[in-house]
Formats: sequence, structure tokens, C-alpha cells
Amino acid sequence: MTLAEAAILGVVQGLTEFLPISSSGHLCLAQHVLKIGDSPSIVVFDIALHVASLLAILLMFAPRIRDVLLREHQMIVHIIVATIPAGIVGVALGEHLKSLFTMPRVVAAALLVTGGFLILADFLSKNPNEKTGGPTLKSSALMGLFQAIAIIPGISRSGLTITGGLMAGMTREKAFEFSFLMAIPAISGAAILEARNLNFSEWSIGNGPLLVGLGLSFVFSLIGLITLKRLVISRNLKWIGVYCLCVGIGALILL
Repeated sequence: MTLAEAAILGVVQGLTEFLPISSSGHLCLAQHVLKIGDSPSIVVFDIALHVASLLAILLMFAPRIRDVLLREHQMIVHIIVATIPAGIVGVALGEHLKSLFTMPRVVAAALLVTGGFLILADFLSKNPNEKTGGPTLKSSALMGLFQAIAIIPGISRSGLTITGGLMAGMTREKAFEFSFLMAIPAISGAAILEARNLNFSEWSIGNGPLLVGLGLSFVFSLIGLITLKRLVISRNLKWIGVYCLCVGIGALILL
């Protein structure tokens, strides 16, 4: 892998991990366009990029994470409830779902689903009750179900979970916040499941491309988080939805 390819994948991962356009789907399409095969080294590189994105969440939400751990124990229960569906699907079907990453047309079709949900999100939760607009067991379960569906490449985890929170009556800011608090165990667990079966002795990419990919993934993940928060609150997710529809349709035609 060249430095340029590592830079492209790092930027794609960073921006698409948190902007609701599906990082897995865009990485799949980018690797297909760059003709980078699904080697053990590429899988390790993808995991490393996701870890960099996880560090961005931990940095941005550090004050809220501290409050949850020290005082808001009910929030921990909600996060556990939201994590269970993806955990079950990941363990039970993870190996079967991996084959979808080699099917660009499936990814493209999934992007169309993501686009539809994002357009829907802007019409939800117009007048939520600010006092009760946080997560409940019902909203946590619904967001958890959507997070499990988002294991399919091309389905945006953040897009579906935020839409799920809005469907359940959460405020826009709290749906955004909870979507990423529940992402911490989900991303961590997925990375561990992927890493446990890898043979790191087959690593052949090199430290230079790895550092470039990690650095850019971290920086652009922060940019993506900040941008998404503004889009959610200002009701501009529909434009990201239109983008997903265009990419999905274009990929179906070209691939």
C-alpha cells in the first residue's frame, strides 16, 4: 500500500465513520476502485482506522463519559440495552456478513436505504419534550436494533441510530449524543472480534502508511463528529441522504 492509498482510506474512514454515509460501505467501494484486495494486511489496516475513529469519540465525549461513569448509572443500563442486538448479530452472523463486503452492488443498494432514513430523520421529533427527550429503555432498544442492522455495509450506523432515537421521541441533540455513547462498546467489540482471528505476522503494509492512515482517520473523524452534530440540530441530514442516494445509484450503474 502506498502513502497516497493509505491517506485516501484514512480520510474516507474518518469522514464516513461519523457522517451518516456508512464508513464500511465507502471503504468497500474505495478499495474496489483502488483495486486493493481483501488481504490480511488490509483487514488489520481497516481495524486500525476504526480504532482511530473510536479515539475521536472518546476525546469529544470525554466529559459526558466521565459523568456517565461517576453519576448517571441509568445511562449505563441504556447503553447495555442498546448494545445487545448488535452483539448478538455480530457473534451469530458476523462471518456470514463478511461476504457482503466483497459485493459492491449490495453496498450500493444499502446506501439507498441509508439515504431514505436520513431524509426521514429531518421530519421527525419536531417538538420533543426537552425534559423527557433523553434515552429510555424503548428508545435504547430501538436504536440498538438499528445499530445491529447497520452491520450490513452501506447502512450508516449513526444515520439509522439517530433516526431511531428521533422516532422514539428523543431530542435531536440527545439522540446524537446517545448514538455515539452506544457506539463505544459496539466499535470496541467489533474490533476485538475481528482482531482475535487475525495473523499479525502477515502484516505487510509498513509503518509509514499505517501512521498516515491512523492520523488522518483520527483528525477527519473529529471533523465528521462536529459536522454531524450541526447537521442533526439544523435539520440538514436530508442533503446527506440525497448524497447517499446519488452514490448508491451511481455505484449500481457503474459497478
